[in-house]
Amino acid sequence: MKKLIAILIVSAFMLSGMGFMSSVSAADPLKLIVITNDPIDGTPVSGINVQIFQISTAIVNANALDKADKIKYTPTSDFANALNGVQLNTDIFKEPNPTLSKILNNYASMSAEENNAIAGILNNYAAVHDNIIETGKNLTDDNGTVVFDNPNAGLYLVTQKVDASSNSGNNIKYEMQSLFIVSVPCIDDIDITKLNYAVTAYPKLVEVGKVTVNKYFSSQSDMPTDSTIHFTVRLTSTMNSNTYIDFILDSRHQWTSSRGDIPVGTYNVSETGMPSGYGLVSMTATPQMSGNQITVKSDAAVTINVTNKKTPYIPPTTPGPTPPPDSDETTTTTAATETTTEKPNTTTTESTTEPTGGTTGTTTTTGSEETTTAKNTVFSSESSPLGSLPSIPTYATTGDLIQLPNGWFAEDLGDGLYAIFDNDGVPLGYVQLGDGDDIMTYDVEHNLVPLDSQTTTEVPKSNPKTGDSIYLTGFIFLAGLLGGVLLLNKRYQWIK
Repeated sequence: MKKLIAILIVSAFMLSGMGFMSSVSAADPLKLIVITNDPIDGTPVSGINVQIFQISTAIVNANALDKADKIKYTPTSDFANALNGVQLNTDIFKEPNPTLSKILNNYASMSAEENNAIAGILNNYAAVHDNIIETGKNLTDDNGTVVFDNPNAGLYLVTQKVDASSNSGNNIKYEMQSLFIVSVPCIDDIDITKLNYAVTAYPKLVEVGKVTVNKYFSSQSDMPTDSTIHFTVRLTSTMNSNTYIDFILDSRHQWTSSRGDIPVGTYNVSETGMPSGYGLVSMTATPQMSGNQITVKSDAAVTINVTNKKTPYIPPTTPGPTPPPDSDETTTTTAATETTTEKPNTTTTESTTEPTGGTTGTTTTTGSEETTTAKNTVFSSESSPLGSLPSIPTYATTGDLIQLPNGWFAEDLGDGLYAIFDNDGVPLGYVQLGDGDDIMTYDVEHNLVPLDSQTTTEVPKSNPKTGDSIYLTGFIFLAGLLGGVLLLNKRYQWIK
């Protein structure tokens, strides 16, 4: 059975009067008739839960010759403040900051776009004010028709009520495309001197499907404890990027959200609202997603599962003070390094401890050359199969982290060497991958060189000014020493 969404839209012909039927005498009672038909084959659609709200009263002057004077509208008390604080779209409403009364009294010449826009604003207003009760609601019958007899003269907001009790408890088959307002009575479109007291509107229908979004977390500790925290998953139409539907997920609704009024079509799925400190782990769907896209159909519900977890803590970096221009001694301090430059021909060693404790940085300056190590804990061990290891900060400070299947994080240090962090960003150790190994499938836990088996030491670095490695310097020294020994040996043999 086709699953369609009834989209309620006011077309230009409806607003001009062609959508409103039969001109009758003033002695006839007022009626508002809504008829719903299948958008493909035109057959009547039953079970649409139509509801109406009276948004204005009306003073009718059937004898007035001017079209604008035939019906005068005054907003009801329920909707009198509906435009307070609302920024109207100036592309639709040309006049800046018009009053609701002025907009409604322009009904006779209102465009379909203006009609739908003001209807949407009024519907949103009614949705957040529990004291506003619908004037009437009923299901369309087997002929696709619902009749509201003897309504008071005025303007009415017409929409569809979609909830668990809609459509006699059955699944939603149709939904109205757009909201609209309609006047009862209305001016006849052919003879503007006459009024139609029985008004019939034909909402447009559209096919729909059901989408459910579920929120999961990598572990119990990742689940927010604050009930005000929520995540937002958005479906954006691939046909029009301005058309989107948001699903709000929070603990108050058991981290799930379901809607049966999604127009059929293809949508891009994205998590547009995520609390600070959380990252996306995975997003899957049934039926299966194609990339980040889902296809909504009328005959198959779609379920989207989104998993999140807390991201590692990354401490802020605060720059140090600017040194004075004419000082003999200049010291510059950052969160990661400390460099001290003094007068030539002196040697200075300085150690600094981070406020969080446990991490030190050392700067050695000899003459005009200096060697600086990062002011973070450096781990190495003679017994380690990896030998001397490169510098690793107490917390992960790079954005290029790879999340591993067990929840840990890895940072690629090059040549198959990876630094491993726990889910709080604290370093655990290193792993050395062989050719063809993949960090995502590598047995990190059993091959980890842990930090607790290592000692904290300073790892030699290259000279920052010359770029010469300390190993190259040692090689040159040994070569010179060997050359001297050979030279002395030859001299000794010559003397002999």
